[in-house]
Amino acid sequence: IELHRVVAIKILREHCDIDSRNRFVREAQIMSVLRHPAVASLYHFGRTIQDGAECFYIVMEYVEGETLAARLS
Repeated sequence: IELHRVVAIKILREHCDIDSRNRFVREAQIMSVLRHPAVASLYHFGRTIQDGAECFYIVMEYVEGETLAARLS
């Protein structure tokens, strides 16, 4: 909000297995080193605790266009 930038935020479900958590973290690690016009830029990766539940999130560049579901159909 303070930077006046529109972003996309991807959130990992609260109650997920360790494999899902590891894949999510790995996705953020890979995004952090990728530089390509067809790949959204990673702005931030983090973890927070709410009501005792761990929540991971990725903040990335917002890219306008059709959804993946629309593209696939």
